[in-house]
Amino acid sequence: ALFCLPGWLPEPMKTDGEDFNAQRTWERVLNANKFGDVLITIATGEMSEADEERWGLVQTHAYAVLDAREVNQDGRVERMVLVKNPWAHKRWKGKYGAHDTTNWTPRMKAALNYDQDKARMVDNGIFWIDYTSMLQFFKGIYLNWNPELFKYQRKLHATWPARAPGPVNDSMTVAYNPQYALTVDVPTAARGGRKAADAIVWLVLTRHSVRKEVEDGVRDREGRLVSGAADPMHDYLALHVYSGDRGGYRVFYPQDPFYRGVYSSNPHSLFNFNVPPGRHTYTIVVSQWERSRDVDYTLDVYSAAPATLGPVKSKARHEVAIKGAWTAENAGGSGRHPGFFNNPQFRVRTTADGRFSMRVEVAEEKQFVNVRMYDSGGKRVSGFEGELLSSGNYRPQLGLAVKESLPAGEYTILVSTFEPGKLGKFTLIVGSSAAKPILARIGAEGEGMIKRALPGRWSAEAGTAAGCANHGNFTRNPKYRIVCERATDILVRLVVDRITPLPAINVALWLCPDGAVPARLPMGDAVVSTHGGVYMEKPSGVVTDMVSLPAGTYVLVPSTFDPTPGAYELVVYTSQPVVITPL
Repeated sequence: ALFCLPGWLPEPMKTDGEDFNAQRTWERVLNANKFGDVLITIATGEMSEADEERWGLVQTHAYAVLDAREVNQDGRVERMVLVKNPWAHKRWKGKYGAHDTTNWTPRMKAALNYDQDKARMVDNGIFWIDYTSMLQFFKGIYLNWNPELFKYQRKLHATWPARAPGPVNDSMTVAYNPQYALTVDVPTAARGGRKAADAIVWLVLTRHSVRKEVEDGVRDREGRLVSGAADPMHDYLALHVYSGDRGGYRVFYPQDPFYRGVYSSNPHSLFNFNVPPGRHTYTIVVSQWERSRDVDYTLDVYSAAPATLGPVKSKARHEVAIKGAWTAENAGGSGRHPGFFNNPQFRVRTTADGRFSMRVEVAEEKQFVNVRMYDSGGKRVSGFEGELLSSGNYRPQLGLAVKESLPAGEYTILVSTFEPGKLGKFTLIVGSSAAKPILARIGAEGEGMIKRALPGRWSAEAGTAAGCANHGNFTRNPKYRIVCERATDILVRLVVDRITPLPAINVALWLCPDGAVPARLPMGDAVVSTHGGVYMEKPSGVVTDMVSLPAGTYVLVPSTFDPTPGAYELVVYTSQPVVITPL
């Protein structure tokens, strides 16, 4: 109320708080009181009726502080506070109460111009109390500062539309929240050779009221009601402040703020902090718990040093965006699923070394996403080899990854959802500090080619779970004859189906010179094999390089390293029609 009515800045303190400093607080109260720069109120905590009567106080009640003095009492300094009960009656009965005959010495009365006899006759609610007793019986101190103390003031008005991009709950990402850059220039040298001092800065977020609101409440970061009553018509707002290397730049993830505000339905959210000498930039984030309506607000900055308030910047000087979608054909899920490398992939080319960032954004709040980059020359990737960068754990709506120094070159970016089959649109945004990146979509695996899906099984009963050549029965593995009437390009993927533990697998292709399958199939003679003949354990399967085959007859053999029964699927892509026959 003190901010709302006179416009002064309330600074609440709990006398039993861990960070409460009694000495420092007294010095601030005494100095500010001398110059009339602060209105001080104090509040009691809960107490029994018996204690109320014994001490002359009212539980959970606010009092005004009229004066603060230091008095020399028998060689020691007594800190005294003049307090008024707004009821204009019922006053303190403890030390230095009106009926205290022990502590009120003639010197104390004279120093404070206190007429004890007159005070005993009339209870007007005004009383002196020593600072130590005040801290014992009053649980809250509120210093309400004169805003005219702050020479540098900034103000902005804004609306946060309910339909603006971003989640209803911003506990996972604040990328879409209103954000502002605050820069404060604190002198590094004081006049007269004195040591440079910190400058205090106040931030005040004021929510514009457009209706009568009957109940107040305060929520913590997890949305639990701390005090007051929950009302769906309230807007629970908070201010968060970020410093260091994030100061002045857009913040994407809400972790590790310099200050995290408490969500409150009160009209004003306030925070003050000291800025050390030098130039310092902060990012101020406006946050709303469970965003549901348009919110109009004002952000005020009161600073003892020169300050500017403006839009946040992006660390990427050059950004490029491209839109895409996860469809029934390419929503492959995370790397734990066999369809991972079916996910949308993009080629990005950077023409100069520099800081690189990439992020994938989706509108669906429950869509958990990830973005990865591979050093693959901009070609479609089918394995985890060469991974340079990842956004880490899957997060709702936003996946962000940054590399402070990326050499110029061509790379591949893959975007994925946590679960396969999760359809939806997305936007991929890449940025560079050096030059504008070039971003293009990479075609799906086998795009434009003829696709054949061949389900099969390695069987222990039939003897086709033969393992690799080391086991002596390699040619008993399942085989497929491929007859090419004309030259064709070919690409083959092998994926196992629910085999636990996951076996190491390989698929290889051999030429049959006379049309018959050779008795021996040395891996070194294969036209093409996955990973150069090496067996790999991959949930997404293994895939050959794209090769060109002259017209002729070939044999394709999928195998496991150790004899392992189970189901698999071969996917064969060719640029020309071919005849594929299981043998």
